[in-house]
Amino acid sequence: MYALPESNRVLVIDDSSLVRSWVELELYGAGYKVHTADSGMAGLQEVETFKPDVVLCDMNMPGMSGLDVVRALRLRSPELPVVIYTEQQEIPVAVEALRLGACGYVIKAEDPEPLRRELDTALQYRSLWSRQKALEEANASYQKDLEKMVADKTAEIARLQHLRAQAEKLAALGTVVAGVAHEINNPLAVVLANLRWVATLDEDPHATPEEQRLAIAEAIQCGERIQRIVKDLRRVSHPGVATGACFLSEAMREALVVMREHTPAAVRLEVPAPPAVLAGLAQDDLVTVISNLLINAVHAVEGRPAPLVRMTTESRPAGLLLRVTDNGMGIAPEYLARVRDPFFTTKAPGRGTGLGLSLVDRIIREAGGEMSIQSAVGEGTTITLSLPTAATEVPPSRLAPAA
Repeated sequence: MYALPESNRVLVIDDSSLVRSWVELELYGAGYKVHTADSGMAGLQEVETFKPDVVLCDMNMPGMSGLDVVRALRLRSPELPVVIYTEQQEIPVAVEALRLGACGYVIKAEDPEPLRRELDTALQYRSLWSRQKALEEANASYQKDLEKMVADKTAEIARLQHLRAQAEKLAALGTVVAGVAHEINNPLAVVLANLRWVATLDEDPHATPEEQRLAIAEAIQCGERIQRIVKDLRRVSHPGVATGACFLSEAMREALVVMREHTPAAVRLEVPAPPAVLAGLAQDDLVTVISNLLINAVHAVEGRPAPLVRMTTESRPAGLLLRVTDNGMGIAPEYLARVRDPFFTTKAPGRGTGLGLSLVDRIIREAGGEMSIQSAVGEGTTITLSLPTAATEVPPSRLAPAA
């Protein structure tokens, strides 16, 4: 006797009443729950009501054969095992039934033991199939839960990234506000102090005309500094498309005029004659770019032995290269990624607004160029600009040197 699963309902389909009775008797005594049907069609109807765990089906029946039953059950209930119960001479047909999806076959005989073994095997198959389906459903549920968890985590990461971006924007805004307040407050304090002093001249009989002129000149100078800061800040914060062209030599000449008041006598400033090209930037923009780079380089070399700032220019088919190199202390690696940020500066208070490189970077990018920075601590810094050139021939009369 073989151990049976808890569920062991067997449907016997056979057109012989003697076979049905004998099988029912043998299986009932072995612990099976048995229902019978006398035709293939009746058997299919019994499947719907009895819900068997295994079907024992005769092969040769009038109307609907055993092969037809196997085909129908494969379509309706693929999980239901079918065992073919057949005569010896019908074995080739039984093999065909196996190909169509039958679970096994048994030769009709007086000994019920082979029948019970085959049914036990079929019931074990049904149990394994049920477990497999349960595992597949559990896996599908797990996959669904996993996908939901991934979606939830992805949404949470996106939310946190958004919050982080907002926090970084607020931090950047705080830096900008602090920078603006510091850079504007100092010259504004001078303007207000001098104006208040001028307003009380009637109460100060010892004030000389020279002192008055000096106070007014200082106020004007500081007011112009505030104006430049606001202009640079507006340029940095409001992107636009730069248009225009200028002679490189004239922009360099104007920039060098600006540099005279910013270059100590100890600093050697080398600026060779530029190539005869029209740069694809407005002259004011190119003067701003060159003067900012040179001023930064001069500040970097002050106090260094043999301080040197060199600017070189080179005309290429793809555009114009402009390099400014200094032998200053260089930029620390942790600062290189921030030097383009507005108001970021390592200079002492009053030495710079931190807008210079940010403004240069913005102007160059608006014109379609690029800025790169190479620096080594203790050795110096080189800033290279790739500038567009204007497709206009330069008249020989306009090729004056920039010295």
